[in-house]
Parts: sequence; structure tokens; C-alpha cells
Amino acid sequence: MNSFTNLTSSTEIQRNYKAVAKRARAANEAIIVMSNNKPDLVVMNYDLYLQNLQKDVAKTVGFASANEDLMSLVGTMKHDEVVKLNKDIDDMNEQIYPEDWK
Repeated sequence: MNSFTNLTSSTEIQRNYKAVAKRARAANEAIIVMSNNKPDLVVMNYDLYLQNLQKDVAKTVGFASANEDLMSLVGTMKHDEVVKLNKDIDDMNEQIYPEDWK
């Protein structure tokens, strides 16, 4: 990844989202979003995200290859399970970042 061409600012995203999004879709690499001259977020096209996710899952679960179907791992949750999961995530975030929850 060439860091100089794959950088953008948070201001650029606010002012010119469509151009940044088009660049991210066309690039086969992530774009680093800078805020206050520090890396803050990463923007990438969705297909690239899925490829990276599938590779990570393959490593974690021990698939023979990253080409195995990621969807074989996906299940469904009932509404009450989703509500509980969201509450658990919020509770954990509150413990980790209490200043954001004031």
C-alpha cells in the first residue's frame, strides 16, 4: 500500500464523500482517513472487506483455505437474541469508554 495516495482527511469525506467513495470502490486497497493528522478510520470497498474478513475467519477457525464459504458460518438470531447482544455490546462499550456515555 502506498500510504501517500491512500490517505484522505475526515474533512474531505465530509465535503466530497462521493469522490472518496468512488476512489475506495475502485482501489483494491484500504484508504486511511486522517483526523488531526493522525490515522482515525479505514475506508475500503465492501468486496475487499469481505475478502479480508474471509481470510481472517479462515485463519481463526482453521479452514483449509480462505476460499471456503464464509456464509457457512453465518446463522440467524431471534429478535430477542439480537436485543440482548446489542445491550451486551453497549454495556461493554460503556465500561471501556465511559466518557462517551455521559
